[in-house]
Amino acid sequence: MKKIVFITSCFFVISLVSVCLALEGNIERGKKLFSDPKLAESTKNLACIACHTEKDTFKSVPEGKELNYLINICIAEHMEGVGLLHESQEMKDLKSYIISRKK
Repeated sequence: MKKIVFITSCFFVISLVSVCLALEGNIERGKKLFSDPKLAESTKNLACIACHTEKDTFKSVPEGKELNYLINICIAEHMEGVGLLHESQEMKDLKSYIISRKK
């Protein structure tokens, strides 16, 4: 009985850790997206890095939902692309990369 409880607990912990890792963005994938001129179906063939090249650009970047809105404004208005869903993996990855550049 103790063995079953232990094994069940291990599976629960592994599942919980997997879910938590999936909720976070990946900085390396975010870096690739930041340099991708096809991001969000951009019709201008522009990548984020075309305008945001210097580290100083990121010093005052907000976090959370405000950053989601800023990313989507750049995508829609400057790149003429389709905004990303706030909870999409692409958005999480981009945010993680941008926040990592802030430091």
